[in-house]
Amino acid sequence: MRVLHVHNHYRSRLPSGENKVVEFERRELGSRGVDVVAFDAYNDDVEDASTLDKARTVLNPITGGDQRRRVRDVLERQRPDLVHIHNVYPLISPRIIEEAKRRNIPVVHTVHNFRHGCMAGTLFRDGQPCRNCIDTKWPIAGLRHRCASNSMALSASMMLSQRFISPLWKQADTIIAISDTRSRTT
Repeated sequence: MRVLHVHNHYRSRLPSGENKVVEFERRELGSRGVDVVAFDAYNDDVEDASTLDKARTVLNPITGGDQRRRVRDVLERQRPDLVHIHNVYPLISPRIIEEAKRRNIPVVHTVHNFRHGCMAGTLFRDGQPCRNCIDTKWPIAGLRHRCASNSMALSASMMLSQRFISPLWKQADTIIAISDTRSRTT
């Protein structure tokens, strides 16, 4: 079996359990005979980018940008049996699901945080629980408070992605939640 394993890595200066889980999962799958094709993007690559490249990055959650073309190439060349998505923000995009579905490739999505309903992914703002954007068509509060990396531009992009692109997650064949967090978010 060949799996296209997708992850947008968080900045290396900020330790990430999600990055560790992805590394561990790849090793474990490989040790069990699964051909793992890594499809990665790294937030570190954007830190020293030009202003124009940073502006393009802000559009990635909506358009998929260069990563969308890159994933098309990988899907055509590698012909995976399954696409397993971890994090896609901000450099990839949920649009990767469209590309897999066009090729009738099943999609599994492992959810590590609350990014589907909270652009910060934490359900916290200013040290307090926050559910202002949950179950809203337009997560304006996240924009107003710059919840995506304290950036108005990235928050606007995430707001548009949550409004128009996030419904693509419903096309995933399987969604894996790392833990039951209902009692902690109420």
